This record gives sequence, C-alpha cells and structure tokens, in this order.
Amino acid sequence: MSTQHPDNARIPGWAGGEVIEGEAEVVEAYRAFSVLGIHEVMWDAEGKDVDTHVVRKLLSRYPDFFEERVLGKDVFIT
Repeated sequence: MSTQHPDNARIPGWAGGEVIEGEAEVVEAYRAFSVLGIHEVMWDAEGKDVDTHVVRKLLSRYPDFFEERVLGKDVFIT
C-alpha cells in the first residue's frame, strides 16, 4: 500500500511545484502503480479538497496501463 505524499528528502520532479497537490496527486497515484508496482493507493481525503474525479482522470489519462491492470480488480484506490 502507498499513501499520498510520504516524507521525501526533496520534492519529486514530477510534482511541478513546491507542494504536491491537485493534478500532481493523480500523477502520484499513477506512478505508485506503474513505477513502484504498488497494488493499493490510499487516497487521502481528510481535511482537504478531494479530487472526486481521480478514477476518471486515471482511466482517461493512462488507458493502456489500466486496460492491463483493472482498477478494482488488479489495483485499488482506497
């Protein structure tokens, strides 16, 4: 399982700024699945504006990945 924004020594290059937020959170979830081989990403919804469209964004932006790894069967967002 991966959680959002683990403590890092520095901001990752894909974050696009000094804070991981907004669209970068969708990239972070995809990279956890595709680069790190994580099977479950815990989507942080506590105390902030949550992107309720994360599933739609993942499926539309990375269709090839999710055709081979079905969200909800092979990989999960909890």
